[in-house]
Amino acid sequence: MRKLIKYIGALVMVLAVSPVFAQQQQTGLMGISYNMASPTGNTNDFVSDMSFRGVTFDGRYFVHPRVSVGLSFGWNGFDEFVEDGRIEYDNGIVEGNQYREIEAIPIMVTGHYYFDTYEFIRPYVGLGVGAVSLERSFDMSLKTYGDDSWHFGLTPEAGFIIPIGYQGFGIMANAKYNYMAGAKDVDSQGYWNFGVGVVVNLFD
Repeated sequence: MRKLIKYIGALVMVLAVSPVFAQQQQTGLMGISYNMASPTGNTNDFVSDMSFRGVTFDGRYFVHPRVSVGLSFGWNGFDEFVEDGRIEYDNGIVEGNQYREIEAIPIMVTGHYYFDTYEFIRPYVGLGVGAVSLERSFDMSLKTYGDDSWHFGLTPEAGFIIPIGYQGFGIMANAKYNYMAGAKDVDSQGYWNFGVGVVVNLFD
């Protein structure tokens, strides 16, 4: 959570200067989404429970009526109690009842392509490329163990936007896969992200 607070501070600085950049574009969107997440692969081996703690902030600027570029900042927290858990390290094995946690913070440069509006729904596809801060920890016998690493990340995404009747506002829903390449002594990680939120037009 301390790491999340630190990166939210960095995000506020980015948002403070984003209107200056956006004024140079045709139009822009700013959005916030609530996220659920389902771990896969090595992430699922560490924490298998679905996460209901997540948020994503999006800033998108249109360089063409169908194409936007922008920034995305997200956070997902996973946790699970594991009875008689077993974790292998290079220098040994840890076994016992464990409370495990993961914090994932993806920071992405994004690009999106928007299809024609169909009955008030505008679908889109996109890709994010950037870095992911990953912190894994577990508590056992009054001790906390863990690791903290940065990973190269990719986030393919599909979603849609629906205007809700107020000028410039809409509802956004999406699904994306967060892939993190292996780094340090941590293998590649991944999880599915399902989000729903609101967007607002910055400029027209």
